[in-house]
Formats: sequence, C-alpha cells, structure tokens
Amino acid sequence: GVANLLEIYRGLTSCTPEQLASEFDGDGYGKLKGKIADAVISTLTPIQERYRELMADPTHIDAILAKGATRAREVAGPPWPKCAKGSVCYPPPPSAEGGWHWRAGCRPGGAPIEPSL
Repeated sequence: GVANLLEIYRGLTSCTPEQLASEFDGDGYGKLKGKIADAVISTLTPIQERYRELMADPTHIDAILAKGATRAREVAGPPWPKCAKGSVCYPPPPSAEGGWHWRAGCRPGGAPIEPSL
C-alpha cells in the first residue's frame, strides 16, 4: 500500500525517509499519488525522448548492432567444430597451442562415457 508508494517515490526522487515524512505529514493519499505520478513522468520523459531519437534512425541502430556482433565474434573466437553424432567436443587444454580434440560421448545403448582429460 502506502509504504510501497513511498518507496517508489523515494527511489525516483532520492528523498530521504525524513524528507518523505515531512513532505507528506498529515496529507492525504491523493497528494501522494499525484506526486508519484509527477515523479514517474519526469523520470520516464528523457528515456522516452531518447527512444524516439533512436527509433527515428533505424540504420544507426543496425550499425550499432553490427559493430557489437563483430566485437562479440572477435572475443568469442572460432566456433566449435561439428562433432560426429554420439561424440562430444571439448576445447583444447589451456596449455595447448590451439586445435581441437574430441572424445566419444556415448557407448552403444546410450551409456555415457566420462571424458578423461
């Protein structure tokens, strides 16, 4: 109820509990709701404006996403190789100079084989 509304208001305005107590002391619930609505609107207005700016130029968003995808591919390194069905691929040990190795992942009948590293 009122405690939750006060926490929302405090989060949006950075008021201390003491400031809240003095601001709403003796006032009705209606004033609190109005103040919270004003705080929500003033907080969201710049976010909405920035959203509209970004959405007005979809090519800019595509360029940002492409740049991020390129960076992610650089950081991620090469993709894992495709393994034969029933096999499990493991990355090379940290001391290895690149390359991949594999170990069988299942015995006939589906019983798993524990990898030995």
